[in-house]
Amino acid sequence: RGAIIFTNDGDFAAKLSHPSSEIEKEYLVETSYPLPEGLAARFMRGIRVEGVFYKAKSAENVNTHKMRIVLVEGKNREIRRVFSDAGASVRSLQRVRIGNLRLEKLEEGKFRELSEKEVKGLLSLCKNQESVIKALP
Repeated sequence: RGAIIFTNDGDFAAKLSHPSSEIEKEYLVETSYPLPEGLAARFMRGIRVEGVFYKAKSAENVNTHKMRIVLVEGKNREIRRVFSDAGASVRSLQRVRIGNLRLEKLEEGKFRELSEKEVKGLLSLCKNQESVIKALP
């Protein structure tokens, strides 16, 4: 649950979602039981699960049951797979930030339009941004 960007602009979507753009996505993960000791540090060093390598840009325990994680690539179900491999049951997973957009006082299930400034801000965060900004209308 949490922040997600819906768009009908294929170029914009491709630029944001491609791993080479290195757009940060921040998550809050809550577990049913205390977090395994050292999981945040291992996730930042990199963890191999069933032959796939997963690595967080940052991971820090918020408390005994909650961790804040920043991913850049964000492979399918990455957080759930890493936590499951560590024996941790994910109770809640929420994306709280995409690039420069932070999930704020928006009710669950609601949406809002991004401003032109927010769109340009997101695109400016993309690696190889000169080619991205030239593509703007």
